[in-house]
Amino acid sequence: MEFHRIEAPPPDVELGFPRQPLKYVTVRPSAGIGPETGVMLFICPWGMAIEDAYVGEKLLPYLADAYDCVAVAANYFGIGVKRRVGQRLGEFQGWRAELARRFGAGLLNLPFEAVLAELPRLGVTELPADLPLILQTYPEYQSFGLQPALDHIAVLAEVLRDHPVRRDRIYGFGSSYGGYIACLMLKFLPNTFHAVVENSGFTEALPLEMASTESAARYWFEGRGIRLCCVPASPWTLRDPASKYFIGDAVRAIRDCTIPAQYAASRTQLVSYHAEQDSLIPIAAKRRFWAAIGERLELRSVTVDDGMVDGRLFKINAHGMDASLQLLADAGFKGLPARAADAETDFSRGTIVEVPAGDRLYRAVYRPDLTADFSIVPAGRDTMSAG
Repeated sequence: MEFHRIEAPPPDVELGFPRQPLKYVTVRPSAGIGPETGVMLFICPWGMAIEDAYVGEKLLPYLADAYDCVAVAANYFGIGVKRRVGQRLGEFQGWRAELARRFGAGLLNLPFEAVLAELPRLGVTELPADLPLILQTYPEYQSFGLQPALDHIAVLAEVLRDHPVRRDRIYGFGSSYGGYIACLMLKFLPNTFHAVVENSGFTEALPLEMASTESAARYWFEGRGIRLCCVPASPWTLRDPASKYFIGDAVRAIRDCTIPAQYAASRTQLVSYHAEQDSLIPIAAKRRFWAAIGERLELRSVTVDDGMVDGRLFKINAHGMDASLQLLADAGFKGLPARAADAETDFSRGTIVEVPAGDRLYRAVYRPDLTADFSIVPAGRDTMSAG
């Protein structure tokens, strides 16, 4: 396994937050790169990252050998928000005063770390839900799919630049949030992936998850002798339409996978699984996605019902199905052509993609030297074709 860094990842095209280096890992087939070796981009779901032993030591080596691919995974923008990596605890305005009123005036003048140490000694085993701390994640936040999609495009470009792999054997593979990112990538890369397998992917953004500070979404974790209640910090707002951080129509639309006009005709083979009893992303929403994209590419949609829960591939009829990722890849990619009809990618074609979303066009410009530019331009002007 090799670790890599992209020092200048794609800019935050929506909110303009500074970017940190983009980290990713690659695993080559144990037999080395040969004349048939392709690329398998595994897109981590929420809560999973390249540092996890399962990713680097089990899944990626399996994918690399089973599919003769350079297997790749990345720590995309915002991945630490869910994992609470690199986060700092902070106080909401008025938090200290109310805490002191309930548990003792002596807490007023203590340093923050001392407060957390003192609470267990006062018999407080759990921070009250109405007195949460704030989790500071700056400069990252919950982009909900868009920036992670652009990050994976940048990672794929670097892998293609650095490895002598086949351009007609480029695969994408993701589950849950990772599946959703894969589906968003199909808006921007119509001519690059040979095949994509996604499982239980979201079909649209969850605005309350994005604007977590305003929605007061609670997260709990154990630490420092006390169960802490926290709210992730977020720049997004649902309350102020005049703010550049407002989750308006365009922001929602670019994250909506059920809009047919956002997908160009594509050579990609898509295999999409979804549980019939998924309560997080109802099957009706996924069927709208299938209807939106089904005429643009070759689609095999699979509704997983109780009869398909075998205890191996699918263990439950619910979100994610607790699926075995290795067996899911085997089932999804089974029967697909060995390679695409040609080795042309959006980079070699010099494709310009403009995805309409509300009053905006989300624009990607690809070049044969495996560079790309991403930007947002106003809608309603003469546009370039997705070539």
